[in-house]
Amino acid sequence: RAVASLEDRYAAWKLQQGYAAEQKVFVISVPLQKLRPEALIAALLDRGWVENCDPDGKEFFDFLWSIRREEVQWEALRPWQIVNHSQYIEEVTRKIRFYRHLRETSRWLRDVGVDSYLPRSYDLSELAEAEEFVQDFRATFAESLVRRAASGEQSASLISAACLTVALQVVGRKLAALTGDDFAVAAELPPGEEDLFDGQLVSNEEWERSEE
Repeated sequence: RAVASLEDRYAAWKLQQGYAAEQKVFVISVPLQKLRPEALIAALLDRGWVENCDPDGKEFFDFLWSIRREEVQWEALRPWQIVNHSQYIEEVTRKIRFYRHLRETSRWLRDVGVDSYLPRSYDLSELAEAEEFVQDFRATFAESLVRRAASGEQSASLISAACLTVALQVVGRKLAALTGDDFAVAAELPPGEEDLFDGQLVSNEEWERSEE
């Protein structure tokens, strides 16, 4: 025996309740009476809607308002049914997920480098991104040292020669990464030390030496 569709059951329910076929119906689902959105309810009633208070017919609605998103049966919703929740809202309310979506979709929307208009962000709970953050921090610090040295400021005299040498090399590697030049050549690496960096802008050993 075929199971009646929601549309057919809804129509039968409206007939049983004495409502016209075109009557708009809403459901309010709250754990406590004091949590009912009275202003919303009043606005719907003023517009001719009726509230479904049938405990056995909560699936029959044109609009469902609930406090908990878990109450929404997303797979069973029909195109004409409205709810006050979004199924994947965390994709835009969580900063790192929203950021990733922007980065992934930007190449389809704009023919420019995403870093030219989207601030850099990192999810430090991911090991790969944590390492990217460390590299970004070190490269930015090296660039600031080079800028200070080039500006001729009095504080530039406090930068050691060893530290400035490392900073210049790091800036060279960053430029190589941006322009697509050979990384090992731009890094000024001695033969056999290419694996030391493994594509990084600054190795841990080099960073520690610059602090000495």
